[in-house]
Amino acid sequence: MSLRRFLVVVALLAVFEFATFEWRFRDLVYLNQPVAVLAQESGGGFASHAQRALSRSTLTRAKLETIAQVAAVRNDSGVLLMALVRLADEYPVDAGVQLRLAETLRAAGRINEAEEAYRRAIVASAGEER
Repeated sequence: MSLRRFLVVVALLAVFEFATFEWRFRDLVYLNQPVAVLAQESGGGFASHAQRALSRSTLTRAKLETIAQVAAVRNDSGVLLMALVRLADEYPVDAGVQLRLAETLRAAGRINEAEEAYRRAIVASAGEER
C-alpha cells in the first residue's frame, strides 16, 4: 500500500515538473519545430514566441538562426532585425552574419547602420582569410 502511494506521489511530481518546464520554456519548445512549419503558422504566435526567446540572456546560435530564417520567410522585418543584431553581437567575426545584417538594414532604409555592418563584414571576412 505504501509503495502504491509512493509511486502516485512520484508520478504527480513528474507531471508537475513537466508542466513547470513546459511553462518556463514554452518559447524554446515552440521554436523546436521545423522552419517550414513555423513559417506557415498563421497569427502572431511566432512573433510573440520569438520575441520572448530573444529577451532571454542566453540563446543558442541554432535558435537565433531559426528565428532569423522564419522571420525572413514571413517578411517580419522587426523580428528578423532583432535576431540578426543578436547574432552579429554574439558572433562578430562571422562575415556572413554581418553581411546578412547589413543587407537587412539596407532593405529597411537604415543606410548608416547598414554601412557600418558592411564594414564589420569586410573586417570579419579579412580575418577569416588568414
